[in-house]
Parts: sequence; C-alpha cells; structure tokens
Amino acid sequence: MYDDILIFIKLVDNMSFGKTAIDLKTTQSTISRRIKALEDELELKLLFRDTRNLKLTEEGQQLYFSFREQEKFLIKQINNIKMPKQPNQGSFSLSLPFSLSHGAITPLIAKFLAAYPEINIEAHYGVVKANIIADVDVAISLVKPKTEDSEYYLLATRKVQAYCSPTYIKQHGLPTSIEELLNGEHRYMGVTNANDGIDEFIYLTNAITKETVQIKNRGCQFISNSPLHAAEFGVHSDMIVWGWDSVFSEYLQSKRLIKVLPEYYFKELPLYLIKRNKNSMLVDTFTQFIRSNIQM
Repeated sequence: MYDDILIFIKLVDNMSFGKTAIDLKTTQSTISRRIKALEDELELKLLFRDTRNLKLTEEGQQLYFSFREQEKFLIKQINNIKMPKQPNQGSFSLSLPFSLSHGAITPLIAKFLAAYPEINIEAHYGVVKANIIADVDVAISLVKPKTEDSEYYLLATRKVQAYCSPTYIKQHGLPTSIEELLNGEHRYMGVTNANDGIDEFIYLTNAITKETVQIKNRGCQFISNSPLHAAEFGVHSDMIVWGWDSVFSEYLQSKRLIKVLPEYYFKELPLYLIKRNKNSMLVDTFTQFIRSNIQM
C-alpha cells in the first residue's frame, strides 16, 4: 500500500497519468491499476478522472497533503546520497504572481535567504504565463507548464471566499445564508476569469454539502482581477470582496476584514512550483524548502 501511496503522490504532482508513467518508467495502465488498488484498499474515492482532467476528492487532498512530507523526506535522503556535496552559493531567477505569493511564498523566500545567505534570488513579480519557465529557473504559477522540459509540484490550493469590513456589517448586517446575500440589500464586487475576461455568473460551492449556487457577476459596480488590492478596497468600500486567507491575513488578524459565509467558496486555485528539467542543487534546495514549509 505504501508504494501505491507514493505513486499517488507522484500522480498528484504531475496531474497526468502519462507523465507519471514516464517518470516511473512504467505504463499508464499500470499507474491506473495501482491507484485503483489503493482506492479499493482504503475504501475511498481519491480522484475523479475523465479523458483530459484529474481532480482530487476531499479524501484525496487529505491523503496527498498528509503523506507528501514522507515522500519529500525520502527524496531528500536519496538526493543526499546521490548528489555530491556542493557549497550552497550562487543565484537563480524566480517568477511569481502578486496575489498568490503575498502572505504565502514571499515570507518563505525571506526565510530561505536567511537560512542560505550565500544564495541570491532574482525575483520577478507579475502575471505568470504557462511557458514562463523558458525565461526563469523557477516559477510559482496557477497553471501547469505546457512544455515537457520542466518539473512541477502542487504546493497547495487556495479557496476564494467572501469578506467584508466591520463598517459594512454595521450598515448592512452580516449575511448568514445565500438567500440573505442575494436579497438585494448586499453588494459584492465582481471578478475576472483566468483570461482576464468577465463571466456572466460565478458559482458558489458549499464545502460541506457540495451544493452549487449561481450568482450574478457581470454588471457589478466594481470588478477586479487583483485579490491583493481587493483586500484594501474591502476595508474602505461599502462592498463584499473576494479573496483568500493568506492574501488577507493581515486584515483578518487586525479584524479589519471578516469572512462572510465561511462554508462557501467560488473557486479553488491550485498553486504550482515549476522548475526546469536540469540538475541544479540551488534550485532543488529552494524547491525542497518551499514544499516543506508552505502552509496548506
């Protein structure tokens, strides 16, 4: 069973049966059979699959995040044996998105540099494209790479949820149900999609019941593509805003923002670390550090 769990971890990192089969030097049918055997032994459904996509169930996410530390420990020990010792010094380039890095990756970069003072990082914050790894050594991204000359790991997922200010609550009250949110007395910001377009609706999912509710998006008075700026906007505006805990952490701790309908989210964002397929001890050290320390 433990071998099958490690195969499952590799599959989640790759989100591809084909790539996992290549990495493990076996066939896709073998990977599929081993995952099915693991599900049967655990009596759990770990993932949903179709011809193009894989999606983890809640139990699959729990298994992945519980056991990937053991997998990382094994990789670390094997690398320590196989790789010759080299001084931790040199530099590499890193690309990462503004919002997803705030409160999650950027603090870890500071800790990494403190732990490895001889390593220099050239960081580029902005919109990270799927093929950005062609220009930098490491990238943090919402999307998996489109090329085969890179490796990628699922670091965490972020649920996009609703927040508002105490001032908003004093004026309008705190909605405690979807019906109250949509009763005409509450206002919320709109959001752009992954292509920076504006969808007619967004869909809220109840994390407990998995019920999905459609709410209006196009036509909102304020529509934004930046959760980082949405946090500041939410503090000063008469509107409910969208974001996630790590990017809103400072505002939540100071109670300048309060979560609305905490059981609902409208999107779950994957956070990938992508690195080039080349033997770089500096990049491997950074990758291992981020994977070991990021908050789920």
